[in-house]
Amino acid sequence: RSSDLEAILTASDDLVHVYSFYAVNGCNPVSKFLRQKHEWVVLESSTKKYLCVQKCPSSGNLMLESRSSLRQAIDCGLREAHQPALTGETRLHRRDQEFDLIDDLQLAYVVAWLRKEEPRWSLTTENSRHFTVKIRQALNDF
Repeated sequence: RSSDLEAILTASDDLVHVYSFYAVNGCNPVSKFLRQKHEWVVLESSTKKYLCVQKCPSSGNLMLESRSSLRQAIDCGLREAHQPALTGETRLHRRDQEFDLIDDLQLAYVVAWLRKEEPRWSLTTENSRHFTVKIRQALNDF
């Protein structure tokens, strides 16, 4: 996809901030009934590009999408959770999981980290919340 290609072409961008968001997962009836949460991470680069990193709740695929605004990046996660986009929703923001990146961490590190991760996560019990915890820990440990 073009957003994946754009993320790879801007892989030398330095990342400056990490945001975390969540929404009720509406991709299947069981998730809706149990009110399971879909969680995703948005990375802000020094060139003001926003990269939405998430595990698709319906297929288990890892997704990296580049957007020009934070609002558009939030909407990427809302769409995957089958929730209405363009709502301006701010209650979904996990401020306790937000942090600045002080080192010169490039987007290429995140792309490499995603490539080494197990591609068949849809066959395991790991969900999007476990995935976001792992990526936040990887970014903190850099």
